[in-house]
Amino acid sequence: MVVSGAGVSRKGAIEEALITNVDLYNTFLEIAGEEPQDQLDSQSFFALLQNASTAQRSYNYTEVLSSRPNRSGYTIGNNQYKLMVFDNGSQALYQYHIDPDQTTNLLESTLDSEASEAYQALLLEANRIRD
Repeated sequence: MVVSGAGVSRKGAIEEALITNVDLYNTFLEIAGEEPQDQLDSQSFFALLQNASTAQRSYNYTEVLSSRPNRSGYTIGNNQYKLMVFDNGSQALYQYHIDPDQTTNLLESTLDSEASEAYQALLLEANRIRD
């Protein structure tokens, strides 16, 4: 995404913060001077346009519903890992910085301690969100 306009002081910066499309909602409200809304899991990223150290979300979560078999499920990711869990019980875990094209499912081999901790944390957060 490219952002330009009044109030954008971080020129040419690449941001690593987790932002999802629903975050546009409260960001646009904040830019317009309106109060953020709570009915969506929207977090304004307007402050990131001026300050790189602004705290943001720790996880991105999405659900996918499909009429095609084995295509429904959810994904949850943090800054380093993405976990995909499908309704048929299959799972995939990817590490963004090492495998940006998501071609190597880490769950198809033994996880190192870092990946194992990330996997457990992602499952825990997904369960919290889904309950």
